[in-house]
Amino acid sequence: MENEKDNISMLQEPREAYKINNYTYEEAEAIFGDKRYELIYGEIFLFASPKEIHQDILGKISRVFGNFFEQKKCKSYIAPFDVFLDGKEKEDREIVVQPDIMIVCDMEKIKSDGIYGVPTLVVEILSSNVTHDRIRKYKIYEKYGVKEYWIVDPVTRITDIFVLNEKNKYELKQQYSFDENIKSYIFENLQVNLKEYYNEDYEIKKENKNISMLQEPREAYRINNYTYEEAEAIFGDKRYELIYGEIFLFASPKEIHQDILGEISFEFKRFLKGKKCKSYVEPFDVFLDGEEKENTSVVVQPDIMIVCDMEKIKSDGIYGAPTLVVEILSSNVTHDRIRKYKIYEKYGVKEYWIVDPVTRITDIFVLNEKNKYELKQQYSFGENIKSHIFENLEVSLKDI
Repeated sequence: MENEKDNISMLQEPREAYKINNYTYEEAEAIFGDKRYELIYGEIFLFASPKEIHQDILGKISRVFGNFFEQKKCKSYIAPFDVFLDGKEKEDREIVVQPDIMIVCDMEKIKSDGIYGVPTLVVEILSSNVTHDRIRKYKIYEKYGVKEYWIVDPVTRITDIFVLNEKNKYELKQQYSFDENIKSYIFENLQVNLKEYYNEDYEIKKENKNISMLQEPREAYRINNYTYEEAEAIFGDKRYELIYGEIFLFASPKEIHQDILGEISFEFKRFLKGKKCKSYVEPFDVFLDGEEKENTSVVVQPDIMIVCDMEKIKSDGIYGAPTLVVEILSSNVTHDRIRKYKIYEKYGVKEYWIVDPVTRITDIFVLNEKNKYELKQQYSFGENIKSHIFENLEVSLKDI
């Protein structure tokens, strides 16, 4: 996972990357110059139109940055403005990105057609492709030396602040909810408050539509509004999930995914031995709505789960919400971080772990008294990951 270009992403997404050619910058400009795009090692990634909340947050942060850096030696910019991270001229460029917001402190990098070199700080606001910002651009920014990287998530209402360490690897220095002052680690006294977007009334969509901030027809088979029985007849020989009539197929997992799954499931089994709860690993169907097969609309296969209500357990699956679910990020970050986050919150999974093999961080979300997820703790792989609702349940991933 640490080999030059191959480590930019743990997955390939030809659905959004135009891979017919290995594009040069000049070719990309000629073909896609009238659109917003990014060029990463010959691949073109087109931008979807942003949502209202994306633009609201962008406006708020950019205003704060603009005011803060007025009369200072650094300047802030917002998209669309090209950043040539490798600093090369047009004919040799391999990397061209358009961060949502950035701060540049070396004035020699600023030219009329873009930034030639690396910004000091970059902000990306998650919207149309979580994978692109959380994995691909995370690795790009780390590789080229962006000192501080903010990932702002309008769905979980959380901002992650990553800072390069002495080994030029990102470390998560702080995580803020939108009702807190988000503080820069390298710019003293620079802080932003997004509390107006923390309020539950500021929801992107309501009811079933808020399952995702984006639609991904590339991975969802949407020719029909499938029932479970239809899905089984067509896709029964494959691993899939059914969410409100849409089918989401699983890609084959990577080795690290399986290593982590094995480690966590082993510790869960050992901890629960002799107790009234049981743990299961995928593939095992979970009918979250508790309905019988002919009426169910939500069938998922969590990587790992703990079930404490024995009446929910049947020979063909779990009927109802598990108490705890673990998802290990791999082939589709968006699916676990947005779609299934909302699904698990909606149906009452009390504790949800999101394990990220790229950032080597585990997020622990727990339902609060309003039945909304709150981030209770975040652990690096070097720490013991502790459950919030199961006392003394902990897992170490330091050997992964």
